[in-house]
Amino acid sequence: FIGQEICIQILKNGGNLIAVGNNRAKLNNLKILLKKNGFENFSIHSVNLQKTRSINDFKKIISKRYKYISGIVNCAYSGNAGDLSLVNEKDFIHSNELNVIAPFKLIMTFEKMLSNNYKFNGNYASIVNISSIYGLISPNPKNYSLPKDANPVNYGVSKAAMNQLTKYLSVFLINKKIRTNSISPGAFPDIKKINNKRFINKLITNIPIARIGKPLEVAEPTVFLLSESSSYINGSNIIIDGGWTVW
Repeated sequence: FIGQEICIQILKNGGNLIAVGNNRAKLNNLKILLKKNGFENFSIHSVNLQKTRSINDFKKIISKRYKYISGIVNCAYSGNAGDLSLVNEKDFIHSNELNVIAPFKLIMTFEKMLSNNYKFNGNYASIVNISSIYGLISPNPKNYSLPKDANPVNYGVSKAAMNQLTKYLSVFLINKKIRTNSISPGAFPDIKKINNKRFINKLITNIPIARIGKPLEVAEPTVFLLSESSSYINGSNIIIDGGWTVW
């Protein structure tokens, strides 16, 4: 739902959107939503981000249509919840494939097209990695009533790795005229969890601003980082958590 809102805000701010995902049903719903809101300047592509061949095939399609791209937002994630007793090796592999390896592959595959943005527009391209405060701090077990509902260790570990990837790329891609930053959202529960008032009330006890976040509150800063308004921001991690991590 955060990814959906990011797509909407990019289009609202005059961007040309190239949306990527692996769930055809969700991609179709996104297409319907965007058209319903009157947007036309977008394309949607089914890509398996865990497969190098699929990413390369996607690149061939994009490079035929465009000489450059202005930015990449890495927002993909899927995985099971659960405490330490429920996490296995496959969970770690899956999380790191989507949170670390896939963004790295996408960025390096499109490095030349990102760099070309400066050649054609005179502006640095911008990469935005959507991380999490759980890449910075540990989840509080008291927030979860059942072991199966706990935020898994592999999620936070992979998000921490994404933060380091952001820092590394911000140094080594800047000479290619590419900025790299990340955003770490706090409590932005999905629709199922939003309806669980007991769970939401537990989360709110951790947040000075005393409410959960709204997707727009991540989407708008993402657009800011993609834009020239953030031209001097590179290697930063913007925390959007209502103050959770100050305690």
